[in-house]
Amino acid sequence: MSYVVCIPSYKSAEICNEKTLAMLKPNHIPKDKIYVFVANKEEYEEYKKILDPTLYHKLIIGKK
Repeated sequence: MSYVVCIPSYKSAEICNEKTLAMLKPNHIPKDKIYVFVANKEEYEEYKKILDPTLYHKLIIGKK
């Protein structure tokens, strides 16, 4: 089965890290399947500092 997990997030980097991403790991969702989408460059920089890079594959700035 092929799939990816796309997580849209806005101004909730700590919650995303501590709850969303942390929940996926013990449920055996592979890191390379997890993509986190943020709204803009400022959000990207904040998330890059806060998110544990061992819990997701790619951080992406979304586009309208």
